[in-house]
Amino acid sequence: MHPIWARQFELPGVSGDESQETIERLMRFSFVTSDRKYLKPIQRALNYLRRSLLTDGQLVRYYELRTNRPLYMERREKVYSLTRDDSRLPGHYGWITNLDQYVW
Repeated sequence: MHPIWARQFELPGVSGDESQETIERLMRFSFVTSDRKYLKPIQRALNYLRRSLLTDGQLVRYYELRTNRPLYMERREKVYSLTRDDSRLPGHYGWITNLDQYVW
């Protein structure tokens, strides 16, 4: 249960997009089962996402473990390299994502 590398451009870290998907699933589990225990972690997760927003109100795909700083990958041909600069992101992956409406 520790974050690890997946594909060569999928970093170990906290994911803004998948975190939102997990919140949605917890809400769905609570609805389907009528068990409110699934709702308990949601407020903390929402608070985290709000604290992690970029200045334009969006979320990064990956946040560095421990520091919560945005992480990106650049691609030159088939080689990926880690960067903190979002000006040259590959177009094939959602490096920056919108905040889902239910978060507010």
